[in-house]
Amino acid sequence: MGNGQIDRRAFLGAGAAGCAGLILGTTRAWASDTKPGAIVETSYGRIRGLVIDKVNAFKGIRYGAPTSGANRFMPAVKPAAWTGVKEAMEWGEEAPQGPHTEIAEVATTIPKLSVGEDCLALNVWTNSFSSKRPVMVWLHGGGFASGNGCYTMYDGANLARKRDVVTVTINHRLNAFGYMYYFRWQSPVSGGKLKSFHTLEIPFVMENVDEGRGMTGEGKDRYALQDKISAAWTNFARTGNPSHKGLPNWPAFDTTKRATMMLNNDSRVANDPNGEERRLVASLRRA
Repeated sequence: MGNGQIDRRAFLGAGAAGCAGLILGTTRAWASDTKPGAIVETSYGRIRGLVIDKVNAFKGIRYGAPTSGANRFMPAVKPAAWTGVKEAMEWGEEAPQGPHTEIAEVATTIPKLSVGEDCLALNVWTNSFSSKRPVMVWLHGGGFASGNGCYTMYDGANLARKRDVVTVTINHRLNAFGYMYYFRWQSPVSGGKLKSFHTLEIPFVMENVDEGRGMTGEGKDRYALQDKISAAWTNFARTGNPSHKGLPNWPAFDTTKRATMMLNNDSRVANDPNGEERRLVASLRRA
């Protein structure tokens, strides 16, 4: 299950436009050798950053609302405005993704970040707030499948200090959320010898169990399962989430719990149901 690809050029243009209008003015300055640094006004509220080697640094500035729930697979929503001063001294969340697979030399540049759907955050480095400067927005690598904008090799302090360029890196959504399932219902055809074979779930998804009786047989239990499965697929198409009242809550897959829906007449969620086999294969690969 997935959604369409993101247009990289359009994404870059939108990011640059958003960053150009983000910092509107300074309300307080701190000595360049102290922490915390300046307090600045943004479109949504005031933030306080750091001064690192005479460069103003702001980390984890939200440019969009959390992408969970009703916001999943939808255009980004503006973040909620806040009162008071929000600290911008720590990296924002990394978008949910698989394990990092960078080579060791690159892996050393990756900070430990929390992972979550409140991942629309950016980081800004600038020499000063007194006049206009060119803005460079850097989209991290990873093929829109992995990574974040917080690697130390993406640090914008030197460009700000040496080239007087406002440098922006961002975290953004990656891939599409997936929902793992195993279709466990066993076909009665051929005396049950085929069990739960590949593609058997398709007539259930498409509400074609009668048309596919050569695969599904003719038992009445097919219809209740067909209703559950077709509702899950259409819910996913409609909302990005397959959960509905006929099934247990279906969590999105991640590499920590590996939640998997075991689809059958008594469907249930199992965490990492093939964990033993997966770990065995991983150990053989390392050998």
